[in-house]
Amino acid sequence: MVSVVLKDIRKTYEQVEVLKGVDLDIREGEFCVFVGPSGCGKSTLLRMIAGLESISSGELWIDGQLANDIAPAKRGLAMVFQSYALYPHMTVAENMGFGLRLAGKTKAEIAQRVRDVATILQLETLLDRKPKALSGGQRQRVAIGRAIARDPKVFLFDEPLSNLDAELRVRMRIELARLHEQLGTTMIYVTHDQVEAMTLADKIVVLDGGIVQQVGSPLELYTRPANRFVAGFIGSPKMNFIEAEAITQGNDACSTILLANKRQLKVRTPASGSLKQGEAVTLGIRPEHLTLSEHGAIPGEIEVVERLGSETYIHLNIGLPLPLVIKVYGNPEVRLHQAIAVDVMEDQCHLFDSNEHSHSR
Repeated sequence: MVSVVLKDIRKTYEQVEVLKGVDLDIREGEFCVFVGPSGCGKSTLLRMIAGLESISSGELWIDGQLANDIAPAKRGLAMVFQSYALYPHMTVAENMGFGLRLAGKTKAEIAQRVRDVATILQLETLLDRKPKALSGGQRQRVAIGRAIARDPKVFLFDEPLSNLDAELRVRMRIELARLHEQLGTTMIYVTHDQVEAMTLADKIVVLDGGIVQQVGSPLELYTRPANRFVAGFIGSPKMNFIEAEAITQGNDACSTILLANKRQLKVRTPASGSLKQGEAVTLGIRPEHLTLSEHGAIPGEIEVVERLGSETYIHLNIGLPLPLVIKVYGNPEVRLHQAIAVDVMEDQCHLFDSNEHSHSR
C-alpha cells in the first residue's frame, strides 16, 4: 500500500489559477474522495496526480518519492474514467488483459490474472463478450477490472458512476466499497455527488474555487463543518440557513439569537462564548434536527409536502425568502396550508459568522 502527499500544489492556465495551494496527506490504504461543485478543481487535481496534467508549482510525493517529473506510466497508478473507454473490437478478457500485454506478460500470466480479477468482479461468464453486449454497469466493472489487473499502487477514479442510472449507481457504490475492503489499496475518487462521498470515503476533501475548504471523515464534515459552504454541500436535504443576530450569552454554552423573522431562539454551541452581542450570524440547522410541534419555537404554514414513503419532507413558510425544510420519518398527518410550528434541537445548531466560518467547531 502506498501513501500520496501533496505539498502546496498549484495549477495555473495562463493567468488563471485553478488550484490555489493544496496540502493533503492521503494515508496508505485510505479511500479518499475529492468532492465539490463543477469547476472546483477536483478532476484537475486528480489528473495532476495521474500525470495527465502538469504541476505549475508544489510537490507531489507517491510512495515516498517525488513524482512531479515521473512519467504517468511509471507512477504505478491506474485510472478509471467517467467514460468506460473500452476497445469495442476486443472481448472483456482482452480489454482487461490489454495493459498486461503491453507490459510484456506471457499469455499464461495474463489469462490467470484476468480470471482472478473476473472472479473478484463477478465477470467470469462475460469474458468472451464484447462491450456492445454488456450493460452500463457491466462495462464499468470491466473498466475497473482492467485497472485492477495491472495491480497498481494507487487507484484513481474520475466520476466513474456518473453515466449510470440511479439503481446501478447504488449497486456500484456497494461493489466499490467491497472492492476497497478486499484489496486494501489506496484509492482516490472524484465525484460531485456528496452521497457517494459520504458512503464511500474514509476521508473527504471538500473543494471550492480551487481551495480545500475542509478535510475529514464523513461524520466529522457532517457534524462539524468548518464553514457555511461545507455545511450546505454535505447532507441531503441540505442544511437550512437563517440570518440572525446574537443578543445574549449564557453561562452554559448557550446563546439567544434573534432570527430574521423576529423570533428568538436559544441555541447551544461549543464556542458560543466567542459570540459578541449584536453580531450578525447565520443559523444552520439540518432538516432532521427540526421536530414538528403545535406550540414550537418557530411557527409557519406548510407550502409543500414531499412524501417519499419511509420519510417525508415538509417545506414550511416562516416568513422568510426560503422555506424551512423539515425531515420527518414516516408519514405524518399534515396537509398543505396547515399552520404548524417546529422546535429546534438546540445542541444540533450551527452558527456561522459574517465570513461564513463556523462558531460551532
